Amino acid sequence: MPRNDDLKNRLDELFSPIPSEAALEKVVPFEAPPVVQQTPAGTDIQVTSSFFQTAFECLNDIGHKVDEKPPLNEFLQWIPWRIISAFQQSDKCVVALEYGNAVYGSPEAIQLPSKSVGGLRAAGNVVGWLYVAHIQPRDFVVSESALIGGIVSRVSGYIENQLLVEQFQARVQRERTLREISTHVSSAMDLDTILRIAIRELGNTLGKRTFIRLGNAETLSKVPIEGPDIGNGGKSE
Repeated sequence: MPRNDDLKNRLDELFSPIPSEAALEKVVPFEAPPVVQQTPAGTDIQVTSSFFQTAFECLNDIGHKVDEKPPLNEFLQWIPWRIISAFQQSDKCVVALEYGNAVYGSPEAIQLPSKSVGGLRAAGNVVGWLYVAHIQPRDFVVSESALIGGIVSRVSGYIENQLLVEQFQARVQRERTLREISTHVSSAMDLDTILRIAIRELGNTLGKRTFIRLGNAETLSKVPIEGPDIGNGGKSE
């Protein structure tokens, strides 16, 4: 069993923010500090010797999970379940993670008065919140707040990486669509064929029925006529 002093030193290293690992193995520094707010209430407690061990294991497990690169939704569902056991009196602790329009974990943590709230950041913007709350009011000790800060930094870094991956994939898809349209258009000889090709490729990319309206002001004021099913070409009016 490592000595408590050694665990504290290793834990301090883990608490410090780490750079994000981009999807293409490029390092994207994450410099924005996490926002941690405390709402103290009740009586304080002392940090037990086992806390540093469980906190170290928690941050270590999050690091391993990040290396696995799971889907973002799966990662966010896992985080509240994993980190709750790292806190003292975990049976009286609830955790919630708010991202987008979803809340992962226990929504009760958002409403409880005795809680610590960490802002999840990506590209310098707050994109979500991590709530760690005590069912029975008590203060958060400094070591617990430091642990929350370490968790927030790692979760924020993973969210930022996933957003970068999504942006990269969207850009690749746009470029692929443009290349396909250009290839087909270069062999087309008339405007109607060109429009049908453009409608078809855009419809395939968007996953929706598409159409184009052409004509004078009187024609364009009419209800547009939708094209045929995606993949079968388009219709111009």
